[in-house]
Amino acid sequence: MAKKAVLIAACVLGGCFNPQSAEDGSTTSDAADVGTGDVGTGDVGTGDLQPHDMSVADLQPHDMPAVKPKVLDPSGIAISTAANDQLGAGVAFNGTNFLVAWSDKRGGTTFDVYGSRVNKSGGVLDTSGIAIYTSTSDEKWATVGSDGTNYLVGWSDTFSLRGARLNPGGVVLDSSPPLALWPYTGNPQYALDLSFDGTNYLGVCMQKSGTGNTYDIYARRITSGGAVLDATGIAVTTVPGHQVSPKVAFDGTNHLVVWTDEAQSPNRNVYGARVTPSGTVLDTTAIPISTAANDQAGSSVAFGSTNYLVVWTDKRGGTSYDIYGARVSKSGAVLDASGFVISNASGDQQPTRVAFDGANYFVVWGDNRSGTNLDIYGARVSPNGAVLDTSGIAISTAASDQTYPQLAFDGTNYLVVWDDKRNGSTFDIYGARVSP
Repeated sequence: MAKKAVLIAACVLGGCFNPQSAEDGSTTSDAADVGTGDVGTGDVGTGDLQPHDMSVADLQPHDMPAVKPKVLDPSGIAISTAANDQLGAGVAFNGTNFLVAWSDKRGGTTFDVYGSRVNKSGGVLDTSGIAIYTSTSDEKWATVGSDGTNYLVGWSDTFSLRGARLNPGGVVLDSSPPLALWPYTGNPQYALDLSFDGTNYLGVCMQKSGTGNTYDIYARRITSGGAVLDATGIAVTTVPGHQVSPKVAFDGTNHLVVWTDEAQSPNRNVYGARVTPSGTVLDTTAIPISTAANDQAGSSVAFGSTNYLVVWTDKRGGTSYDIYGARVSKSGAVLDASGFVISNASGDQQPTRVAFDGANYFVVWGDNRSGTNLDIYGARVSPNGAVLDTSGIAISTAASDQTYPQLAFDGTNYLVVWDDKRNGSTFDIYGARVSP
């Protein structure tokens, strides 16, 4: 049943449009995990925390889950239930409200980009949605960032990447035309993700190699005003083979870009590299974050109080996908060389996303432990790498499938958003607030 649900989500565009991950046959910030099989170039693929003795004196306050997170909207928030499919939501918080953006087929023929603001109380402020960009071609894989005032929404338009800023009132500032974040010059780009460093955004994407039928990871800086600073792009990694589905976070000094890499072994692995705010790649030989047996793919990253947490879907067990993680220091050192288990419930857990709330990380994923439908689960991870909710927290177990979660934190609660099929044969956008 899980595979059937994924195929429905992945192929609604007739071109195997998977809004958030096409790496594992199973996913902003955001937005998109894309395998090269989705773009017509061929098939591309999507340490264990060991128990140990610990005394009360060894425990740190953030390792002691005295209060379990609470799902504040157990029935979910209906963010968009328009006609036809709404897919692949991204979300960001600007200091006042969240903005959720997605691909929307309410027009009946092609996917456009729509959005809605959601306040901290869970109220949907734009009940009919904001038409961010509509055209005669498909606009896919929306991702959302914020500079603390305005939002930046980016998406894939055929072979290029476009964007538009929205002000706090939900007014689209760049509509005719939208921002040309990555103009098409012969090498298609997909799977945009964004992080903001206090001055500029760093946008990362997968870009087709100019010399072969493979994809590399590129970056560009984008100002708050929407100007692109790196016209030819920043080559984060161009090793032979496929590198796909990048994600990025900022640590106060540098960005960490992570991606799925097929170039280093027969299996898919998770690699990363740091990029400075000036656009210099610090790790020209990429950091191997997870190279365990079988596949590791669909990674996501967030920065905490001291280190990054990178999470991914992992098939080292040989039969199904689990959720694993590893901390990475600001200097690029992998602190959990074997990774650690965040969820190894029955069935597949995929894809996954992560954010930080000032005390702990919160990891969310699509979960098939029921054996029938995909649900949304989550778990906290402490800054020391301790999983605080080992059985997971059920965020949505509504009828039919819920998958491809994204999340953002507002200083008090998280807003988790996802694709939801509870209402029938098409997907809608739902969400729920979770108190940490």
